[in-house]
Amino acid sequence: MVADEGRVDEIVDPVAANEAALRALWERFKTTGDPSTRERLILHYSPLVKYVAGRVGVGLPPNIEQADLVSYGIFGLIDAIEKFDIDRAIKFETYAISRIRGAIIDELRAIDWTPGPFGTRPARSNGPTRRSRGSCAGHRPRPRWPSGWGSAWTTCTRFFPRSPT
Repeated sequence: MVADEGRVDEIVDPVAANEAALRALWERFKTTGDPSTRERLILHYSPLVKYVAGRVGVGLPPNIEQADLVSYGIFGLIDAIEKFDIDRAIKFETYAISRIRGAIIDELRAIDWTPGPFGTRPARSNGPTRRSRGSCAGHRPRPRWPSGWGSAWTTCTRFFPRSPT
């Protein structure tokens, strides 16, 4: 503390001042719904989106760009800001991370980024499909078959042979 002409100036903690200003911003947004306040909140928390997009993008193929993940995550951030309840005893960051991650994953599912036969949807075929080769032949798959065949969607070739082409 520094004494100056009978006045005492306190050293202000910048973190506490920032938290108080952020709390006031949240309260103003929740009471008025002001779009410019919402925009300030989005800008304040936008680094969180980049962080989550980086974490989600680690296991994805290289054809999925980081910028796309960030744009998907921004939608999750906006949704989190709209639906966040400031009266609950939870940090916004904790709430927003799950909303952002969910929005990114939802968009990845919507575009079905997995290639061809590795996609989540079974491939269409001309004949009836069975859950496994064993169910087609009336017995369990033999041990010499690859283990992945037991759960793959395959065309029953015993009763519907493929035409020679």
